[in-house]
Amino acid sequence: MSRKRKLKKHGKFKIFPLIGFILCLLLYFIQEHTDIVNTMWGHSEIISSSEQESTEQASSSIEKEVTAEGEMKVTFIDIGQGDATLIQTEEQCMLIDTGSSSEKEALLTVLDSCQVTYIDFLVLTHPDEDHIGNGNTIMETYSVGAVLYPEVESDTKAWSITLNAINNSDAVVEHPMEGDIYYIGDAVAEIITPNTITDTTTKNNASIGMKLTHGSKSFILCGDAEEEAENKMVSANIYLEADVLKCSHHGSATATTQAFLDRINPVYAIISCGANNKYGHPHAEVLARLEDDDVQIYRTDLQGSITAISDGNNIRISSESNKEEN
Repeated sequence: MSRKRKLKKHGKFKIFPLIGFILCLLLYFIQEHTDIVNTMWGHSEIISSSEQESTEQASSSIEKEVTAEGEMKVTFIDIGQGDATLIQTEEQCMLIDTGSSSEKEALLTVLDSCQVTYIDFLVLTHPDEDHIGNGNTIMETYSVGAVLYPEVESDTKAWSITLNAINNSDAVVEHPMEGDIYYIGDAVAEIITPNTITDTTTKNNASIGMKLTHGSKSFILCGDAEEEAENKMVSANIYLEADVLKCSHHGSATATTQAFLDRINPVYAIISCGANNKYGHPHAEVLARLEDDDVQIYRTDLQGSITAISDGNNIRISSESNKEEN
């Protein structure tokens, strides 16, 4: 016990003065080098502010209104059991998918009637024949500025022919990822899929999807993206609300989930499918979800090509068989 008391007593007189001396040195350093300390803290605050700004930009980049100087016309082309959507502003145009090769004349007829002479962007959402079947025809008929498609494998003849036509052109090739932005005149297309593509990603879920914004009006178009891709978009930190939803995968029950629909909260839904198609598109479940949410439905199999015109503040929709405007 006496030894312990001696050690404690030794520590009291030898260690405490040392601690006091160190504290005095530290206080002196702080007083003499206040600018360095402030710089250190200031740098920390700048980093924090920058990180916060980046986070806010990531979550709101497609929420910000884009100034509309003219009209934007979006034509959902009646291409049978397939997809083809033409976006036109006063300055530029984008063609999303080309339908099946069996619908070549139908596609070219609409493009001609819309006075298309040059295509700034050709988007091939994924390498299914009913989406890229006329890709080679487009590349050989029109001058194309850029071709966008996902880096996903496909060994089909249709895709091989399309790639060959792209490689033989002067078009720029890009593989867009989430967050990439493309300007179509006074409209903005922001990529919201694909998040990531892995060896297990299906062609449908590798589909390029975008939010198209013109003034205060917006559209969601996601190729054949199914539930897996929709769930990723819902969980991602992006703003999905839009006026018009083009239902993925031709109105199949594998897409347009309730969670995805809730996040978009559309006024209108467009379904591109063939009349009496063998897949039964659009499926009853999808139609029921849309009707329960009071979404106005337009279908190419029933109404032909559908046109939506935005002036930045309002959207007017008409179809070949029903010219009713909204």
